[in-house]
Amino acid sequence: MNIITVNWTYEFNNNDFYVIKVEIVKKLTSSDLLDRLKSKGIKPVEYTTKIIRDKLNETDCEIATDTLQVNLACPLSRTRMTIPCRASTCTHLQCFDAITYLQMNEKKQTWVCPVCNQSCQYGSLFIDGYFLQVLESYKDGSEIILTKDGSWTGYVPPKDEHKGSKSANAAAADVADLSIVCLDDDDPVPSTAAATTKTASVIKNGAEVKTSGISIPIPPAAAGPPPPPPGIEEIFLG
Repeated sequence: MNIITVNWTYEFNNNDFYVIKVEIVKKLTSSDLLDRLKSKGIKPVEYTTKIIRDKLNETDCEIATDTLQVNLACPLSRTRMTIPCRASTCTHLQCFDAITYLQMNEKKQTWVCPVCNQSCQYGSLFIDGYFLQVLESYKDGSEIILTKDGSWTGYVPPKDEHKGSKSANAAAADVADLSIVCLDDDDPVPSTAAATTKTASVIKNGAEVKTSGISIPIPPAAAGPPPPPPGIEEIFLG
């Protein structure tokens, strides 16, 4: 049994009144708060649909837009939302996951909206039925596009038109570095691809340059020399 004792001294010529209040409180977990949030009900789809129409049909806005892109991932956990919620005091449409938000505030109470950084108290939270319906029907995508009539479509990111150009350039560079090695018929062909030291004549840009001590890997079972393409160096072993 708990006993509270209060002592005070009466003061003459003092008309002030004092009140003492005693409350018994119980600490609630994030699961308890989530159950209470669910028991409040879900905002109907029409509620958010009207907000979308009003936002995208504003005439006073300096920058007019016909669509609005919304992410289905929670800004806190960066994963797909399960129970989308937001505060009635917020003006944005982007939701966050109710479970993640309540768990984070259970550890450290801040009650700040992760989207606009404004006060987002528990009493102002509600589950958004519009985005709950989107999450249930749109399983593959992570973003949607909201339109002026209040409807939505899945967002498909544009394809990279330059994809594969790097590999094509790399292949062209490999061809540019290609050299043709021509062997005389009298030169023996090693059975393995070993390096052979020869004195060579290099013809480059129409001029013959004598070199020696060049190690050239010779592939096994080499066939006769193919005709060199134009613009590619020729090396003749002597």
